[in-house]
Amino acid sequence: MLRILGKASSINVRKVLWTCAELTLPFELEEWGSGFKSTDTPAFLALNPNAMVPMHSIPPRREPGPGSINGLTGRHRT
Repeated sequence: MLRILGKASSINVRKVLWTCAELTLPFELEEWGSGFKSTDTPAFLALNPNAMVPMHSIPPRREPGPGSINGLTGRHRT
């Protein structure tokens, strides 16, 4: 699931939220920025050294197992 870091009142964060909604992408919003968690913390700076929102985080992709569909081509992995 896509993790979006920012605040919904930010126009740039809203653009990301709208895009996710239009594409029906599952996401979770974590409130960061003015009035919420500070973007100057070491935890946020480790993700984005510029301390700017929106920031997104995608979990690492797992390698598909045997017999699973490979990408969007519909071909089976050999």
